[in-house]
Amino acid sequence: MKDTITKLTLETLEYRKKQLEWKAGQVERLLSGREKSLLPLLRDEKGNYSEEKTRALAEELIEALDLYRRFRRYPMAKKDKPLSDLPPALEENERRFFCSFLYCLLRLAEDPPADLGCEGTFGDLLDMARDVMFYQEREVFCLDTVFRKNFASDTWRWMDCVREKVTGVSARDAATQEDIDLVEKFYPKEASGALEEEQFQEELDEEMRRDPALAEEFSEAKEEWEIEEEKQEEQRRIQWLEIFPDKEVFCREYESWKKDYFDLSVRYWLDEWMEEMLEVYLYREGRSSFLADDTYFSAYALLDRAVKQLRKLLDGEG
Repeated sequence: MKDTITKLTLETLEYRKKQLEWKAGQVERLLSGREKSLLPLLRDEKGNYSEEKTRALAEELIEALDLYRRFRRYPMAKKDKPLSDLPPALEENERRFFCSFLYCLLRLAEDPPADLGCEGTFGDLLDMARDVMFYQEREVFCLDTVFRKNFASDTWRWMDCVREKVTGVSARDAATQEDIDLVEKFYPKEASGALEEEQFQEELDEEMRRDPALAEEFSEAKEEWEIEEEKQEEQRRIQWLEIFPDKEVFCREYESWKKDYFDLSVRYWLDEWMEEMLEVYLYREGRSSFLADDTYFSAYALLDRAVKQLRKLLDGEG
């Protein structure tokens, strides 16, 4: 008799599959060097954030990316020819984008908000880039940030928190008429619904200001733990923003790459380019083990034995 499929069955299946994929991927992350810390490259001898070192690392990463793009662009080049002898592959606008983009990623990796999940490793840069890729089209980004007043990407959200702290202008108020028109063109129903909800909320807020009893009723509808959690989250946000250094510079760089992002096709394969960048940089700095024969082949042999043992185990189940 076949097992009954329940919601719990599929939730457990998905969870275990993701856990196994993460564990298998850890081997690649370890060998690549992406799990190594980048914090010493961003801080001075006293352990404080260094603007100079951060800028320098961003430039080194861009040069590493350009080398990999040369490898892709000039496939007919001789195998023993140094890639540095080939013409640059990055366009000026791409280099400008990565200069600002990497700066912002490095800043968040060096001093991350608690819920961003950064550990100060090179892998953080790739994870945040993948998170940024949630928004591929400008109209979707504007729908979320202008009409829904919410970021689906934590990386975008925290960067914009710094911008709002510096400028005092919310994402909604910072939107241009072009942004609003774009959403109304592609998502007229969602835009209309969001505006109606916003108007209703404004009327409700005004009603609660006039009627304290109504405000208390809505407050009581929330669980105490929800209220306390919201307060704590807001307090953490405020504290992080207060101590985050050089906010004005960060804001300027964020605005710069955000302006270029939706105009460049690289947004469609940003994660691939970031991974290529890290491959070259980590190898040049002696942090990658992919070309270290003893380590690489030992790791490969361990995986090979694990696969053979797993196959025996599965054959035994059958």
